[in-house]
Amino acid sequence: MDNTIFYIIFGLLVIEIVMAIPIVVFVRLGGWPEGYYRIFKIRYFGFVVYDPDGTPIRRVKKMSQVKVKSPPHFEWNKKTFYLHNPNAERFHGRPQWRYTPDNSLPIPMFTGNVEVVLDDGTILKREMPNDRLDPRSIFKAYNQDVTSDLLKMGTEKKKKGPNYLLIVGVGLVSLIGFFVILYMIAHGA
Repeated sequence: MDNTIFYIIFGLLVIEIVMAIPIVVFVRLGGWPEGYYRIFKIRYFGFVVYDPDGTPIRRVKKMSQVKVKSPPHFEWNKKTFYLHNPNAERFHGRPQWRYTPDNSLPIPMFTGNVEVVLDDGTILKREMPNDRLDPRSIFKAYNQDVTSDLLKMGTEKKKKGPNYLLIVGVGLVSLIGFFVILYMIAHGA
């Protein structure tokens, strides 16, 4: 009877570890929805929109959501964003574009300019001040907290409530441990 409890607990632990492996693999593939798209070979693309404070927001969309008019574009968050293939970077082997919130044309990272001709003949143009981006300047821009600190001035931090999932999990483990101890005492183990 003593070994039975040990084998049950050990078996549950092994089952938990084995069941966690697919979850870890899914998260490593990109989570939802990117991991799902990669597993089932659904064509998709990624895009990054920078908040006014410089925080990047990365999203993925199916290629079928691109409106293949002239020029190709997609909609996100009630805004229209145009695609420009020469300025597409690759992320997990899929195309990805970067945008600022005030411009629907992608950031011209590789060519230095983006030119899109609309159906009515209007030309939308976006150019970089220099043909190349200085990597040191980009590194400095990403590693400074001045802008975010200025935006946070005068605001109070939101107080987070208790983590109910953690409380339930610890409570459940404690309850199982309590019943295992009761079982051992009742059966003289």
